[in-house]
Amino acid sequence: MRPLNTALICFILTLAVTAPVCSDPLTITPYISVRQEYSDNILFTQSNEESDSITTISPGLEIEQNTERLDARIRGQFDKILYWQFDELDSLDYDFDGSVSYRVTERLGTRASARYAKDSRRDRDAETTGLLVTGDRKLAALDLGTDYMLSEIQSMDVSMGFQRSETERIGANEDNDTFDVTLSFNRNLSEHFENTVGILNLNYLHYTADNDATSVSNIVTYQDNTSDIFQFSTGFSHDITELYNVFLLAGASYTQTTEKAGTRIGSVDFPGPEYKDDTIGGVFNTGVNYTDIYNTVNLTLSQDIRGGTGTSGAVQRTSLSGSYSRRMTAELSFNLNASVYKNKNERRTAADTDTLTFNISPGFRYKLARDLFLSGVYRFTSVEDRTADTTSERSLVYLLLKKEFEL
Repeated sequence: MRPLNTALICFILTLAVTAPVCSDPLTITPYISVRQEYSDNILFTQSNEESDSITTISPGLEIEQNTERLDARIRGQFDKILYWQFDELDSLDYDFDGSVSYRVTERLGTRASARYAKDSRRDRDAETTGLLVTGDRKLAALDLGTDYMLSEIQSMDVSMGFQRSETERIGANEDNDTFDVTLSFNRNLSEHFENTVGILNLNYLHYTADNDATSVSNIVTYQDNTSDIFQFSTGFSHDITELYNVFLLAGASYTQTTEKAGTRIGSVDFPGPEYKDDTIGGVFNTGVNYTDIYNTVNLTLSQDIRGGTGTSGAVQRTSLSGSYSRRMTAELSFNLNASVYKNKNERRTAADTDTLTFNISPGFRYKLARDLFLSGVYRFTSVEDRTADTTSERSLVYLLLKKEFEL
């Protein structure tokens, strides 16, 4: 993880050093938040559920600078997580990220972002991937991109991403590496179809997952999974009115997977058989967006192939997600988020993955004062493991009070 860590540290330091020397003013905002929650199943077990109250204290700092050509942001936050009963689960997590985008010319733009984080909660990915992750995880990511206007009606975008995660649990650990490249082309089709943009996406993803498990006799069993994924999709985005937008992308994927497993005693490896598989599938992404002065609605249905931490390899992910937010007053807003994720992967060297995850979380946000905010959420999550024929459910409710300090 060291080479990527070094790149991330250099990137974040560059943001921190170069932003203050610009002539335009900075926005520097220290803040602290306190979150108090109650969970009726803190470990997401299907039986013998344990409940607890959890207090999270989160100091942080955010620096922003926006100019005509430059948008830069850097943020850092620590999370001290305190369990009232199960204090052996207490943890100090952190999350540092930064991003910068710059318009070189009217036609050419560049961007970069980086993140370095440590997290420990098992539900950390449940709302974004539908997967549960056990253990302490360190994650580093670096993304680079550029966009260019080929003509008045055509543009292209190139992005490249690197990510590494290391997850440690009792007696086992998992390392995941992701490298992906995406090439996108957009063309304004208003000459033939009013308010419509044609889209073409080409994507390559290289994903590796290495799992080691150590027995009481110090015998290590390992599983290595490598996937090369090629995805193609094309479609359109159409503005029905100034308030409504619909989009549809569809295409195909081709996946080459290599699986290896074996046993290691001391420094001697006893490798098992190696398996190689090729898979052809479909990809799609469709949805509708609506925005007015008071309401925002988003609904998305998608399927693709992605890396899945905790699953020993890439998974086919089908998801349906929706969100609704309503601004009642300048100070008060309500929101509702819901999602369903199906993650599936058939393997030869490890148990298959076949899970169905459902999330629903209504909440609110209220501005108590100029720099004081109160938010609350109720969240229900259900994870059905169809391979093991088990279902885990959890209800969680929390209140969060955040205080910002203007400098």
